[in-house]
Amino acid sequence: MRRGHVKKMFPEWREGTLSAAQRQHVEQHLKACAECRKYFTRLTTVFEEVNTSALPYLKSDPFLPTRIREMERQDGRTTSPGIEIAPGGRLRTVFLTASLLLAMGIGIYLGKGLAMLSNEPNEDEIVNAYSQMFSSRSWVDQWDNAIETTEEEQ
Repeated sequence: MRRGHVKKMFPEWREGTLSAAQRQHVEQHLKACAECRKYFTRLTTVFEEVNTSALPYLKSDPFLPTRIREMERQDGRTTSPGIEIAPGGRLRTVFLTASLLLAMGIGIYLGKGLAMLSNEPNEDEIVNAYSQMFSSRSWVDQWDNAIETTEEEQ
């Protein structure tokens, strides 16, 4: 990306939060720069509002909570606030919570060890990856490239 391009201003331009001077600068630049104009056109197409009028309207069932409580009552268990859970339910909940916390702790401990072993990318690799993300290639080309890279690794 060359100096003077306004691609980084797209989010603010799209939301309409640019000042009048910035907006005028962006509009003038888009008239003169085909690369930025193409970029703004593509992203505007991606972020277009979804037409919600085509979606079906679903009505809520006002009796759903009552039916759920009745089904729970028939099964002999309840989960409503203030009502005791079936015998052994609290112990099972405590055990599952403790197991989850233990698993998370082990995962964090192992993750820190693996992070120290991994090679951190140098600054050139980071800049190269960032610039490739904002290159003028289309999304389809990037997707095809990712698939080819994955197939080569396998």
